[in-house]
Amino acid sequence: MANEPHQESDPKLDALLRHTLPTVSRPDEAHYEYDELNRLAKDRREKGAAWEMPPHLSRCSLCLEAFQAILEGVATVSADTLKRFGAIRSSDAKIVAFPWPMVWRVAAVVAVLFAVFVFLTPTKPARVSDGAVALPDGKLLPTGTPIPRGVTVTATDTVSASFADGSLVELTKDTQVSFGVASVTLTAGKLVASVTKQTAGKPFVVKTALGEVVVVGTKFSVASTTEDVEVYESMAGQTHQRITVVQAIRVSVVEGVVRVKRHNEQVNVTANQTAVLRESEPGIEVK
Repeated sequence: MANEPHQESDPKLDALLRHTLPTVSRPDEAHYEYDELNRLAKDRREKGAAWEMPPHLSRCSLCLEAFQAILEGVATVSADTLKRFGAIRSSDAKIVAFPWPMVWRVAAVVAVLFAVFVFLTPTKPARVSDGAVALPDGKLLPTGTPIPRGVTVTATDTVSASFADGSLVELTKDTQVSFGVASVTLTAGKLVASVTKQTAGKPFVVKTALGEVVVVGTKFSVASTTEDVEVYESMAGQTHQRITVVQAIRVSVVEGVVRVKRHNEQVNVTANQTAVLRESEPGIEVK
């Protein structure tokens, strides 16, 4: 995670904080000294969302104001800032009133940091739940092994792979796929997916050479196959027929609804329907 941008603090602010920060906030708890706040700010910038706020900093509005000023490297010292820090000039200042407004502000900051931490924490990769898959170099990944993201693997037999959210993908023998955070790219073969309900705006996606399947929670299969297609050609006033083989993607829905996308076209496919995407034809056929 990149460190947060930091400006050098204004010398007047440094001098102000050194002069105004007292040594005691109440008999059993001391204010942070200026050097300690500097160290905490440096630690916060280095650790980012993983940083944990010390208990005193979360309780003391005065130290928190000073810490935020150092962390943000404010360029000027306003009259309001002077007034806030001037309030703690006395070395025997006591914390008298419980600072509820600051408590709520701190709680909001903690909530945001927690959300950022959860968002940035890497999701566990898909894992082989039954059977084995082979890496491009032939190495086998047995049951229970994480599958590297973005690496094409081949099913050695019927294989099951599971995602951290409980979604399950079954691969037929010789099927070739690669896994993402909440996606599967099908290169060859067939897969059957049982997808748990996804977070709004973050669907599960199956990608193929001819289009993709967007899912919010359902059971379906995707197969990369070939089809014999009749082609009629007219030459010298005569019509000739020939058979050609084209790639086709078949999406069959067992439960729920999936959205099949191809270029600028997309269709919803419901239970007991199949969408077909053919290499030789534009569009999506639903039957």
